[in-house]
Amino acid sequence: MQSQSQMRRSATTTHSTRVNPGWLRWQRTMVAQGLLVLFAFWVMGSAHAAYRCNTRTPADIDLPFAKTISVPPGLKAGSAITAWTAVDSIEKAYVCATRERDRIGVYNVGINLSPSGYTYGTNPQYTVWKTNLTGVGVAVRTWTYLRWIVGVQGGCSDGWRGPTNLTTTAIVTGSGVGSASGASASCGGTLIQSAGWGGKSEAILVKIGDVSPGSFKRTQIYAMRIGGSGDSWYGAGTYDRKYYLGSTSFTRPTCSTPDVTVDMGKHSNGSFAGVGSTLAPVKFTVSINSCPTGYSKVSYLFSSLQAVDNDMGLLKMTSTSSMTWAC
Repeated sequence: MQSQSQMRRSATTTHSTRVNPGWLRWQRTMVAQGLLVLFAFWVMGSAHAAYRCNTRTPADIDLPFAKTISVPPGLKAGSAITAWTAVDSIEKAYVCATRERDRIGVYNVGINLSPSGYTYGTNPQYTVWKTNLTGVGVAVRTWTYLRWIVGVQGGCSDGWRGPTNLTTTAIVTGSGVGSASGASASCGGTLIQSAGWGGKSEAILVKIGDVSPGSFKRTQIYAMRIGGSGDSWYGAGTYDRKYYLGSTSFTRPTCSTPDVTVDMGKHSNGSFAGVGSTLAPVKFTVSINSCPTGYSKVSYLFSSLQAVDNDMGLLKMTSTSSMTWAC
């Protein structure tokens, strides 16, 4: 007869469960993969948590050029059609919190642009970009603005930075807090809690060839964006300040002529020989004024508003005419 202790050992042996080694390997693999996924999410979360912008001021802004522009015919290619024109200026477009030694800055980046082969200005030279209108290019210069709100900043100062040339690429790189539109200013501060970022820009139209009459097609040509080392762009497209060529029209330049009064003299019915007969012509002079620089000759055309016979040049007298007849 078995003892009670022997029976307990026998029962334990009889009811024990065998563990499949393959199942254990699969379980260890799943746990490892899960840890890797969690680590990947932590890395991405850490990268995108480098800074956060609580104040954002997106906007759509048309470049405020004149509605109608005439380009002088003698203007050389590469010359300015307009003066530098202020487009936008805002000191706190974004207010962002960032951690130590993360680079963050406002950038202006060109969109839908291709270079014309011309530049404008010196030190720096500004790229002249093509527009949809033949012979007309646009150049843009930009500034960025930094305003510390809370925190300690070593080597950084408030104020405007620029001007710099607009480019079609702007990448936030390096360490330290910096701001730029093409050129960065690094700061080696200890802890930056909050800062305000802004920018301004100016644009100028430049002749790049023979100008064809027509109008700009409303097209976005650049944007202001906030960017940092942890995230290439913050809300690109959503929080951008977007800048557009507006509806400016270009016309052929013309001269001006004043109103002319022609004294036809006094005549009676007996002065005419019959229907279709004429009297002696009266000379008059039309002045041509305010012609654009570069014109060497002009053409003119007389158009009758109320004609009796266009071929003969007969005009109808209006009700306001001062002409009188004597019998």
